[in-house]
Amino acid sequence: MLFDGPFIRYLDQDTLREKYNTVRKVAWAYRYFIYDSSVCIFPFSRQRCLSNKSLKEWLNWVNRNIILNLGLDSESTTRVKLRIAASMLNKVDNLTDIENVQIFTNLKDNINKELSDIVLSELPF
Repeated sequence: MLFDGPFIRYLDQDTLREKYNTVRKVAWAYRYFIYDSSVCIFPFSRQRCLSNKSLKEWLNWVNRNIILNLGLDSESTTRVKLRIAASMLNKVDNLTDIENVQIFTNLKDNINKELSDIVLSELPF
């Protein structure tokens, strides 16, 4: 899962898609934990995310529009949203080019792994 927080205790489902469905159902109650989660760009520093207002807003958008919709959106839609996120990340203040590439690479790798895990967990064998 690309989220962390107190709602994790509700995630006792078998498949990853069902876990994301549960997170969407409890999102209204735990929106601050979900929207401010920096798990999707791990191992980038959480303190750096919280101290940079623009980066925190970008991360909030990514969590609401990409991560929370994993399993609902098609793979093509997720890829388009990733391209939009990359363009938005270029506009974030106080980031070096190396940090920019590191953040996007971490996001891309984590989302690709999560998408493949969702597909693999639904195979019948």
